[in-house]
This record gives sequence, C-alpha cells and structure tokens, in this order.
Amino acid sequence: MYKRPRKAAQPKKKKDESRRKRNVIVNFRMSPEERAELEQRIIVSGKSKQDYMIQSCLEHKIEIVANRKMLLNIQDRMDTIEAELKRVTSAEALDMEKLAGLKAIVELFQAVKE
Repeated sequence: MYKRPRKAAQPKKKKDESRRKRNVIVNFRMSPEERAELEQRIIVSGKSKQDYMIQSCLEHKIEIVANRKMLLNIQDRMDTIEAELKRVTSAEALDMEKLAGLKAIVELFQAVKE
C-alpha cells in the first residue's frame, strides 16, 4: 500500500487584530426558540449572520420609554459631545467616535417630536 509523505505541520497563523476592520466581538444570550426564529430570518434574508445582525441592530426602530436614568445618560452624553465640540478647531480634528452618540440622540428627539 502506498502512503503519501506527510508535510511538516505548519503552525496556525495568528490573527493580526490591528489589521482587521471589525475586531470587536458582541455576545448575547437567547432561548432556543428565539435562536431558531433568528436563524430562519437570517436564511430568508440571504445575508451573512454578521451582516444581518449589524443591519438589524443599527437600523431597526425600537420603542423607548423615557425615565430619569435615560435622561441622565443623555445629559452626560451631551456634556461629552459639548466638550468635544468646544475642543475642535477644524473638521479634521473631530473624534467621530465621541460624536457617534449624537446621531442616536437626534433620532431619539425626532421620534419624540413625531
């Protein structure tokens, strides 16, 4: 019986996290029934799980009931945004990560207005 010579085992490549565009992992828990329904929706959409989850989370409208804690969080976030805007001298100096919450806050207030 003929056996092919084995190749030397190559070590696994390590992921270079600094070069990855998406290097953050998000986890959450679901019931088996919720997972089955989610899997079916992903299959029907024709998208990858990752693309489906990102689009669902970022573009889906949710209903929010205002309470004191939420208002305090918005106030804190607005204080951070105000400090960032005072610091900035040009558009190139903007820290978009700090201003990302501004879009969500504006959308929230627009929803309340309607």
